[in-house]
Amino acid sequence: MVLAGILLKLGGYGLLKVVYSFSFFPSGIVDLILSINFWGLLGVSLICLCSRDIKVLIAYSSIVHMGIMVVGVLSGSVVGAAGAGLMILAHGFSSPGLFSAANFNYEVVGSRHLSFSKGVGLLYPIRGLIWFILLASNIAAPPSIRLVREIMICIRGLKLGVYLSVVLGGATFLSAAYNLYLYSVQQGDVGLGILPGGHMTSSFVLSSFLHFFPAYLCTLGVFTLL
Repeated sequence: MVLAGILLKLGGYGLLKVVYSFSFFPSGIVDLILSINFWGLLGVSLICLCSRDIKVLIAYSSIVHMGIMVVGVLSGSVVGAAGAGLMILAHGFSSPGLFSAANFNYEVVGSRHLSFSKGVGLLYPIRGLIWFILLASNIAAPPSIRLVREIMICIRGLKLGVYLSVVLGGATFLSAAYNLYLYSVQQGDVGLGILPGGHMTSSFVLSSFLHFFPAYLCTLGVFTLL
């Protein structure tokens, strides 16, 4: 949670400061970095789609989102930079919340494997609702602030070239696919891995609320400014 909520944000802020403090980056180097970044996004998204470990899936999804942030930073436009800043802000709320929910899964199931988490959402409806809200924010579903930043970055990404835009669109699609996969698996039939005696705690509900509520509150602030 500290890595996703603080350290990655410091790295994104440092990248913004470095890129916009110097104006002598050759365009060829920027194109090379963007090309490697795009194909890295696509590869990591496929790894997430094939992963069965909840914690690994959430961690790798952070890499995907930070890769999209790099596209906004290196786009060389105010719109791209603003989208990257909103990406940093939104990811700082949603990703730690997902790690907190994954920890509750581990307490109930005793394993991080998705196969043992089947049916947890049916046994704990509030927990299923929390997972839905956090994952909806993670895939840029409205009214999440991530929707605003993804539109801003994708608009700028269209100007980078047809082929790179297709790869960016594919990475965005796969990002939504593995998040929906993570949610749907936990809403199926109750598996044998559910441990007896598991229960919801007020600390988990409060922690989840403090993660997703500010993210949606920021959305109202952004639309007010627009």
